[in-house]
Amino acid sequence: GSQLRVYRSALTEPLLVVEVADLLADLAGAAGGAGLSSPGGDVGRTPPPTTLAWLGDEDGIALHWDGWGILIVGQDGSCCGWRYAKPSAVLSEGDGLRVLTADHHDFLAMVVEDSRWARLDMSQPGARLVNAAELFDTRDASAMEAVQSLQRAGELSAAVDQCLAAAEEEHSRVVQQRLLAAAYFGTRASDAGS
Repeated sequence: GSQLRVYRSALTEPLLVVEVADLLADLAGAAGGAGLSSPGGDVGRTPPPTTLAWLGDEDGIALHWDGWGILIVGQDGSCCGWRYAKPSAVLSEGDGLRVLTADHHDFLAMVVEDSRWARLDMSQPGARLVNAAELFDTRDASAMEAVQSLQRAGELSAAVDQCLAAAEEEHSRVVQQRLLAAAYFGTRASDAGS
């Protein structure tokens, strides 16, 4: 059968080897067979994809069959597919994959399972700034001590940057608001200390 072999820049050992027919069968099974036949219609023979493109910065690879759809294979071999019965084109971009048809365009991107916020621990300046902002909201005097500690250590700017970066990746609106409020609090405290 047809194999997809994905290599990094050094063509020594494949990063990923998958059987395309197996992936397509898995997708058809997951969709209950609902309109997901093999590209070209022949179950026994899978024609080569029209286009191969990276999804983002090596997050996965997209196999595109014009008039059938797109199969995306992650680095771990997981896959998902989208049916595009009409002719389509794909464009790889730094943060995802753009799919263009005559009627519309879609943007496909990998979604990270956890955000930077979830990976912050209390030893990092961003997490300490969030804590200080929450203390400030409750009118706790230790909030200003925490901010002054960040300023003395020269970490207040890094804390604001960490909060902004984490908010940018966060999917929860509530957590985003907490992170942005902390960044704003840190910026105001920095301005007041200057």
